[in-house]
Amino acid sequence: MSDSRPKIADIGYFEGKTITVCGQQIELDIKQAKIIYKYLVTNDYIDDDDQPTQAYKEAVELGNIQGFAGNLEDTLPDDLKGNMEARTEMFEQVQKLIQAVYNPSVLSGMVDNAQGPKWEEGNPLNKNFEKDVFQELWKKINHKYTYTCHFNSDELIKNAVEAIKSDLKVVPMRYTLEIGKQKDKMDETEVRSGTAFGGSKTETKSLSKAVSSTVKYDLVGDIAKGCKLTRKTVATILSQLTIKEKEQFGFNPEKFIRDVINIINAQKSTKIVEHIEYHELEDTYDSSIFTAGKLPDKEPFISEKAIQNLIFTDGSGKESIEWKFATDLEAATEVVVYAKLPRSFQIPTPVGNYAPDWAIAFNKDKVQHVFFIAETKGSLEDMQLRKIEHNKIECAKKLFNVVSTSGVKYDHVDSYESLKNIIGLKG
Repeated sequence: MSDSRPKIADIGYFEGKTITVCGQQIELDIKQAKIIYKYLVTNDYIDDDDQPTQAYKEAVELGNIQGFAGNLEDTLPDDLKGNMEARTEMFEQVQKLIQAVYNPSVLSGMVDNAQGPKWEEGNPLNKNFEKDVFQELWKKINHKYTYTCHFNSDELIKNAVEAIKSDLKVVPMRYTLEIGKQKDKMDETEVRSGTAFGGSKTETKSLSKAVSSTVKYDLVGDIAKGCKLTRKTVATILSQLTIKEKEQFGFNPEKFIRDVINIINAQKSTKIVEHIEYHELEDTYDSSIFTAGKLPDKEPFISEKAIQNLIFTDGSGKESIEWKFATDLEAATEVVVYAKLPRSFQIPTPVGNYAPDWAIAFNKDKVQHVFFIAETKGSLEDMQLRKIEHNKIECAKKLFNVVSTSGVKYDHVDSYESLKNIIGLKG
């Protein structure tokens, strides 16, 4: 069996690859491909054969990968520029492309090329979309919203400082130094294979500082953008940190910025649900969001009750929570029609936009809650990100269950069995 995975991380490999950032699919152009390649060369992350180096692989394992210093993020679409969440997601997606050169499994569930899916006919809306019950549901949920949120800045500053002191752990970057003695006699094969040196020894050392004099960071500005706070508030938080926390910026600036943003947002998000107020806008989502963009190159779930014949679930195919959830929706007699909501269907929150998973219309004679928005995503590994995701869900609950008077119910479920306990089956 031939191995079709990429062999080298050159400019041609990156050009034309498609990544997903905040629900938008971005096809990398030649300029972006050159920036990524230059980044790899500058940081010694690829060797002369354009293969990821051991230093890069160790940086991945230790979580000490150098950032792009702003160059690549500046190529984001205008509506995502300045969005720290988008910058972070772009960074992570590009790192997956790099790692796929030696570990193809990291591309699982990712759109990684511009050749499009295997489904030539696309995935248009079907007759289920036109059913009266789904049209009624769609009109209830397709409004866009804005919000206002007021909370005590002094309390946020105090909590953020305490959390950073407790949770921030940015370790120094490491590099491996290999020392060997060149053989007196060597043939051409030894020269080419790198075995012309004998008695090699390796030593791993930590960099005391990772900040290059040529790289400029707007520390306060970047954190302020990522947290949607004023520069004054962020500056006050940073000014109250000790030397122990502040010196970690020099270890790995990009990771320091990302981690501090996550910690502050986690603290900020706990106050959001208490004070957030949603306001409905006249603007609405068009049905075209269901068919926009390229289809993922992965196996879809084949549906009869959904508004599209193909359902592309999150996670690892048939073993995922979403695949099982879709299977149960198809089998449930009380379900009339449902939709897998696209990532572009989003609810705004102060800690980032939030995208629910499912919209479901039930048979009104069989359930108490006819319309339901369900969230079936699993939790994130990182403690702060779990807290942020949880509070985004709480914001969605407040929007659909409190602010909205349309009769749409929302909740977070891990299975259809959990959902049945909420919708109130009759008889």
